[in-house]
Amino acid sequence: MNDRDDFAWDLYIELRKEIVASQGVRAQIIGFKITFVTATAGLIVAFKPSDGSSPNLSLLVIPAVAAVFFDFLIVSYSIGIKRLGHYCRHYLEPIVKGHARWPEGEHLWEAFMALPAVRQRFAYLGVIGLTSLAVVAACIGLFVTVAARYATPMVLALVVLFSFDAYAYVRQPARFSGEKIS
Repeated sequence: MNDRDDFAWDLYIELRKEIVASQGVRAQIIGFKITFVTATAGLIVAFKPSDGSSPNLSLLVIPAVAAVFFDFLIVSYSIGIKRLGHYCRHYLEPIVKGHARWPEGEHLWEAFMALPAVRQRFAYLGVIGLTSLAVVAACIGLFVTVAARYATPMVLALVVLFSFDAYAYVRQPARFSGEKIS
């Protein structure tokens, strides 16, 4: 092995470790989001004021907005993971394959994970699905407990935030789909 091959291999190993660590952090954020959003919404709905009135459902805006911002954090980790994977697939794996005389048509890990047959999209639906449920519940809660003239701007703000959130999920996977970046 020459210095370039050694360096490429060492860098490949370190970046794979970074990808795995980032995936772990992203999974923890998703778990915390699910716990926070559902527990907060449950507490808001279950709270019974001492005067016997119904709970203030307009407070459901809090978990809805939090869900959107958790999604932005999750997407940022996903982009970082894809960026590392893209670099490994297009810059380091060819060096490693060349040195190891890897057979043509057999893929190393990142190239394998980029194949259309291996990709999955259901995780995005789960994460964005919880956010959509929180936003819908918040919108209903606002219109039920707050006058329409106050509820409408807040609902519009939630819809705009959720639109940015959904756009981030739709746009994000396409960023690193091409070949080498020159």
